[in-house]
Amino acid sequence: MGIDQVRIDIFITKGDPDAIAINENSISSGMGYRSHFEFMPKIWAQGHVEKWFKKYEGPGKDLPVYQLSYPDKTCPNQGLISSEPPYA
Repeated sequence: MGIDQVRIDIFITKGDPDAIAINENSISSGMGYRSHFEFMPKIWAQGHVEKWFKKYEGPGKDLPVYQLSYPDKTCPNQGLISSEPPYA
């Protein structure tokens, strides 16, 4: 996808697999941000412009996001998913 996150709302109906529907796909929440709205795109863009992100250099680094797989150990969050939470 080439983005840092996406939210997709999918509606399903028990017993009716043909009734599946995508309600919304968005790169942000549908929440009303009011006075913050002007600044949100600036802070989001700033992280990309100033390269605050880290590139994933693991076994699936050359795979598209939809091919990353936890069982195949190509998932960037493998360590976070499989380790005990700090509050356990």
